[in-house]
Amino acid sequence: MTIIETEYKGIEIQYYEHNEKFCAFIGESTYENASLSAVKKYIDKLNKKGFKRVELIYIGGGRNNTSFSPVIITSVVGNSGEGWITHKKDKSREKTALDKLALDTKENQETIATIIELEKALYKMRKKVGELESSLERYSPETDE
Repeated sequence: MTIIETEYKGIEIQYYEHNEKFCAFIGESTYENASLSAVKKYIDKLNKKGFKRVELIYIGGGRNNTSFSPVIITSVVGNSGEGWITHKKDKSREKTALDKLALDTKENQETIATIIELEKALYKMRKKVGELESSLERYSPETDE
């Protein structure tokens, strides 16, 4: 009897050649199926049932224009570093990197307010720099005489 062993999300899975089935050992119970992917889906479903939804802040936008929006994380995608979120404003869903999610705490809200103020100030400074650059007297061959 050949046994092949592996682990998926911290759960031991064994393959038994005599009955050609994969067996996951979950606590004191087991789950068997002829397909490894079916066993993994079962484990994923178990993990999702126990997942606690959390209100977070999604950090979006680009380098010069950061946006922050309230979201709820509904699940984590395995060990990929990604999760599914639902935007509170329009109820749209998307998969995003977990590092784009911040805890909705008082400290983080204060930091976000500071970031927004600094970005506004930076925008005004860039606009002023652009105006000053535009006001520079430019070279033309006629002014060289």
